[in-house]
Amino acid sequence: MEDAQIAWGIERMKEFQLVTGGDAASSGIGVMTDARWQSTRDYMVEAGLLGKAVDFRQGYDLRFVHGANKVLP
Repeated sequence: MEDAQIAWGIERMKEFQLVTGGDAASSGIGVMTDARWQSTRDYMVEAGLLGKAVDFRQGYDLRFVHGANKVLP
């Protein structure tokens, strides 16, 4: 990609707060919670992308993010 295209993408990310919005604004960039994973799971089941019986909790581990320093925008 050329510099102008990358710059455009960065500006759109900032405009729509794709990295710094939502939970990241208060809990830090990269925040993970059981509630957010549950929400993602529910969306995927509803969209037919994941079976209801799948134990989605096997796909992530919060031990490495709880108590970590917050990277706030």
